[in-house]
Amino acid sequence: MNRIKLYIVGPPKLGRKYEVDDGLGKGKGIYCLIAETGEELYNCYCSDIKFAKNDLLDSKPERKQNLRNRFGNYQVLYLGDDEMTFEELARLDLERFEKDGAN
Repeated sequence: MNRIKLYIVGPPKLGRKYEVDDGLGKGKGIYCLIAETGEELYNCYCSDIKFAKNDLLDSKPERKQNLRNRFGNYQVLYLGDDEMTFEELARLDLERFEKDGAN
């Protein structure tokens, strides 16, 4: 059975501390849960990547239920756990937006 992939994307790496904005940030900032289609589903401010999954989903049973209702089976990954890139998620979101509008 196919499961949709949902990616936890970290804050952009900006300034002197980081060199590349690739969505793989690990410190304080806004973390997003993004579907493999590029659609942002949820976001939260978090102090570190190790708390992001809990803050985005695990402590929010209503969100988990909404995702089950919408997608059925889903798999949560951190961006970088597989071949998906931030650039690809952004491209897919733009494609989705151009096709369907802001929904």
